[in-house]
This record gives sequence, structure tokens and C-alpha cells, in this order.
Amino acid sequence: MADFIYLKVKKRSGFWNRLSAFLMFMMLISVILLEASLIIFSNRLILKYIQKEYIFLARFLQFLLEILIIFSTVLLLYMYAPPVKMTFKAAYKGAVFSTLLLYLLLGLFVLAINLMNRFGVGYTIVSVLSYGFLVLYFANYIIISGLILNYHGNFFQLKEAIVCRK
Repeated sequence: MADFIYLKVKKRSGFWNRLSAFLMFMMLISVILLEASLIIFSNRLILKYIQKEYIFLARFLQFLLEILIIFSTVLLLYMYAPPVKMTFKAAYKGAVFSTLLLYLLLGLFVLAINLMNRFGVGYTIVSVLSYGFLVLYFANYIIISGLILNYHGNFFQLKEAIVCRK
């Protein structure tokens, strides 16, 4: 999708586009698996070493860790998916925007599933499947919106870089 958003750059050919998309997908899957294991391991450590009186501190640390994990994944996507070289400074605005909206979307998903859990297991399974696909649909639009935000935020810098190459 980033190739369609960044209009003024040289497009990759079909083979290189597919190879790049495959490698990006494999990188994101490995990063997500690493970060998911990091969340599970760190949640156990947080709950093990923080006493019950400081449960607010434990919840706050878990919240920060979840936001940091989502932000780092989205930032990596925004730095390496576009067909131009993106730095942290150029990609962080869209990553912050997308991280906040993705966290809100996932929070609403968990809330909806918890509400449906009161009606029974059958409704919960159907809800998880249908709402899960809806969450994926909206998550794609949030990620694409972040790419567009990064493109328009850095449009003049990209234009100067293309003019300098010619």
C-alpha cells in the first residue's frame, strides 16, 4: 500500500515488490512474536515482583509496555514499508497516531468480547470471529491513515530529495 501512497518515487517491479512485501511480512511476524513473548514474560515479572498493594503501578507498567510494543511495531512498519528512506523523525508522527487509535480499537474489542461473554460461550465464539475480522478491517485503515499522515507530513522533504536526485 505504501507504494501507492508515495506517488512521486520510482515504483518497484512486480518481482521486487512481491519479494519486498514477503520479507516485510516475515520481519513483522518475527517482531510481533518476539514482542508478544516479551509482553507475556514481562507481565509475569511485573505481577511477581510488585505487591498487591501497588496493583495500580503494575497496571500502569503493563499499559506502558503495551503502548511501547504497538508503537515499536508500527514505527518499524512505517520506516521500512515506504519505497523511500524514512527516519525515526519522519515516521514517528504517523506511528503515534496509529498507536493511539490501534490501542483504542483493541480496547473496544476486548470490551465487546467481555460483554458478549455474559451471554454464553456460543455467542462469545461468534463474536470473537466477527468482531475480529472487523478489527482487522479497521486496523488496516488506521495503518494506511498513518502512512498517509507521514507522506503529507514529509511531502516537501520528499519533493526536495527527488529534485536533488535528478
